[in-house]
Amino acid sequence: EFIEEQLATNYAKENIYCFAIDRKASPKFIRRILALKRCFPNVVVTNRRRDLDSAGHNHNKAHLDCMRATRKIRWEYAMLLQNHDVMLKTHKQMTEILRIYGGANDIEITPCPAWRCLPTLERNLGTLGLCPKDLSEEEFVKCNSTELRWGKGSMEGLLSRAAVD
Repeated sequence: EFIEEQLATNYAKENIYCFAIDRKASPKFIRRILALKRCFPNVVVTNRRRDLDSAGHNHNKAHLDCMRATRKIRWEYAMLLQNHDVMLKTHKQMTEILRIYGGANDIEITPCPAWRCLPTLERNLGTLGLCPKDLSEEEFVKCNSTELRWGKGSMEGLLSRAAVD
């Protein structure tokens, strides 16, 4: 019922709503989500079921499944939500915020705790082979000496179509 209530509260025909279903979901829940898909042309349900949990495990993969499932549909931003996230802005407010963003992304990145981002892992772009070969010599030298900074982010985010593509 929560998803149905959120859809009723925040529905806009201009939006695409994609749902990835937990592998552990009950048949009743699956039937209800598929009923939403049949009722609304802008509701998409991924075919793949994943083991999801409230700690966020595999949610990134589920989000990617949704991005793939909506690839051929025209949209400008993907809002990544999970579990019982609630929209606090109206469709009109979000449209204005996205207009102001002008294609920018909104993701939380904080310093990564040592237990999560091991300091012994390689961080040099050159050593990792991540420097494009078509850079100028000066840019290539700079890239080869650049070190990655580990960061950690939330699952929730707002990604532009360009970032997703």
